[in-house]
Amino acid sequence: MSASERIGAALAEIRKEQGVSTYTLAKRVGMNQSAISRIEKGHISAGVDTIDRIAEALGSSLELVRKQR
Repeated sequence: MSASERIGAALAEIRKEQGVSTYTLAKRVGMNQSAISRIEKGHISAGVDTIDRIAEALGSSLELVRKQR
């Protein structure tokens, strides 16, 4: 599993644990739902700033996301 896939899976896990939809998360972060889905699936690599924004929108941190998987 690539780093993008691991981080994406960790973000998806955190999001699902909180009961947040990809649509809601996308609105919080200012992205579209498709981009969130592709990041979670590891289909696209997101920059550190983007991953950090997503983590913060989930009440988490980049460091916690990295430790999740």
